[in-house]
Amino acid sequence: MVNALCRIHQHIKWVSTPDGGVLLDPYQGIYFSVNPVGATIVEDLLSGIPSDQIIGHILERYPVEEGRARDDYANFITLLKTKQLCEVV
Repeated sequence: MVNALCRIHQHIKWVSTPDGGVLLDPYQGIYFSVNPVGATIVEDLLSGIPSDQIIGHILERYPVEEGRARDDYANFITLLKTKQLCEVV
């Protein structure tokens, strides 16, 4: 079960786009594009929403099974951590 909250670093900028969004890290000089599901996750993380509710939002908005939504969420959080865009709290 995924239950840790991932917090986007304060210096990261979020820009919503019609096809998802972009996380901009001015310290590392990188940007990270995300699809609409990734945008849902990022926007919820920025709002401080717990992981189980974020997964619920994914299930409400996209035609995906719960196990797949949980796996995709966990993989996305791992990717954000690897790119040093967030920290688990």
